[in-house]
Amino acid sequence: MSSCGGLSENFLLNMEFEDTSEKVKAITRRELYDILREFKGNKIDEKFTLLEDRLAQMTSCPREERNMLSRSLKYFNASFKQKWAAARNTDERFLKHNEEWLKTSLELLSWSSLKPGRPVKQFHELSERSKRRRTEEIRACVPVEELIFAERVSQGTFGNKHASKMIKEITSTPTKAKKIRKIISSKKDHVEMKYTPQEVLSLFVEGNFTRNQWTLLQIERKYIYPCYSLLQKVNKECYPDEDKITVTETIFNVELKALLDHTALRFIQYLKEVLDTLNDTEKQHLLLISKWGCDGSHQTQFKQKFKNVADDDSNIFMSSIVPVRLVVSIDGKAIKIIWQNPTPSSVRFYRPIRALFVHETKVVTKEEIEYIENQAKYLIETKDSATSVKISDNFADNGGRKAYKEPIKKWQARTPEDKKIIKETKEKVQKCFRAEMGLLVDIPKAGYGNSNDGNTSRRFFQNTECSSRITGLNRELINRFKVILEVLLSGHEIDHQKFENYAPDTAQLYVQVIQVQVIQQAILPIRQLSEEAAEARNKHFRKYRVDFSRKFSRIDCNRDVLNRLLLTSDPLISCSRLKNKQKILPFSDEAKAILITATPNPNSLDDNTVEDDDDEEDSDIIIESDYTDSE
Repeated sequence: MSSCGGLSENFLLNMEFEDTSEKVKAITRRELYDILREFKGNKIDEKFTLLEDRLAQMTSCPREERNMLSRSLKYFNASFKQKWAAARNTDERFLKHNEEWLKTSLELLSWSSLKPGRPVKQFHELSERSKRRRTEEIRACVPVEELIFAERVSQGTFGNKHASKMIKEITSTPTKAKKIRKIISSKKDHVEMKYTPQEVLSLFVEGNFTRNQWTLLQIERKYIYPCYSLLQKVNKECYPDEDKITVTETIFNVELKALLDHTALRFIQYLKEVLDTLNDTEKQHLLLISKWGCDGSHQTQFKQKFKNVADDDSNIFMSSIVPVRLVVSIDGKAIKIIWQNPTPSSVRFYRPIRALFVHETKVVTKEEIEYIENQAKYLIETKDSATSVKISDNFADNGGRKAYKEPIKKWQARTPEDKKIIKETKEKVQKCFRAEMGLLVDIPKAGYGNSNDGNTSRRFFQNTECSSRITGLNRELINRFKVILEVLLSGHEIDHQKFENYAPDTAQLYVQVIQVQVIQQAILPIRQLSEEAAEARNKHFRKYRVDFSRKFSRIDCNRDVLNRLLLTSDPLISCSRLKNKQKILPFSDEAKAILITATPNPNSLDDNTVEDDDDEEDSDIIIESDYTDSE
């Protein structure tokens, strides 16, 4: 390698041409100046171009070699410009001050003097093997660092600044080149496809976008996302027929049959590929099983005027329906499940039937049940009713109340002394839960209910030892309550015989309330009939009134809320949404022993945690509606 230390520009030139003495033409700078003077009336850059053309003729320079000739004249052109400007563009002054500079010669390659024979190819014309052979001596004598630096500087010199910076970036660290190559490969393989309006509507609903937000996003990615006007067209497909919808200042209503028809047709649209696999008999015996309920809540009062001054918007009472399962039912027996609601306790499929601005009372609830049943009687073939009102919460509430009365050993406090003891015990239990577990137990909420919700119940039964110590209840009893909860809320088929044997040992009173016959005869698992979604939907109603409605008209406001409720519960949109992975706690061994299917079913578990909103009832009545594929 020491013999290569004196490698110079002349050496690199001799590598390509063995005898350069016959191939170089010398020309003085004065001769070049005289040629430039011949081009009168032209700008200096145009004169340089004409000079290059003249020298190309003199040296027989081929067109593909003009770049080499231009590089040879590069420094002459730059120096001449500077000296000509210093002489104020005057020949006499220029010749006087640059006499010595004009005497020096410039060596140009002369292609006319090349020896006859096989012509030398340009480097870019060579094959990969010939390129390696021609650069073999350079690679052997020059260190890699010097080659990289020379290439980077050369790229910058000839105007390829981006290439120069890229070479510097790639060689900055040993792993940088691998990372950049991986990024480039992934970009080539990734082809961005444009979303369909249906897919985008699902994204629009899931992200709670406003019109302005979507417009800003769509402008930046027009090749992926369709415009808002297309979303509006698809949006209208999520609503039943207009003539089946009634909206006033104090009520909005969708006919039950129209709502079920629309729901079923949207399922048929979503499940088209699955339904195509059914035979004709199965297609004519599709059964959509749904649950419905009604619930009331407090609402924010708006400043808009009512036509009737007696009307009030401080409370809302709403009835809704949730599709739970689509099956093939022949002779009253479900032989095949086509679709199962993965989150029956979620608001995702909770479709509004009617909403009234009235306070919930027993009379209002009874009238609403009669109203829905009158519409549903033409749809019902078989009807089964089951009650699952706040199972999780009731367990915790009942356990807490028993703990309050434990010191007096009575089921009811009648004397002032007993009431005082219960009050003190309750305060003590509440403080202990707050200090040790961070729970707010039996704390009243402003306007509705108390602080006991699903999360409170889960944490209560998760730490049975601490709960037993605080409440004074038997730990085994609390643990058995936990097992019953796991079984009832699992969403699996329950072995009613084992449950019937297990429940009486836990609490006879609980067996009388739940009734194992309900488990045995129920069309659906009990967990799928919960009311959590109805209570959570009240929060959505308040949010949609504030964020997604027009405030200048009560009718328009109610219509916007109804549209939003229909849109967010549309089966096709809800089924198309992205599902988030959530951690699911395993069943205990005792719960697995009672369940028919011990393996957890992720589609049936409560993977959408919903906090309780109000302390109202929910009538979970099963409505079975027949729909054929033609409908």
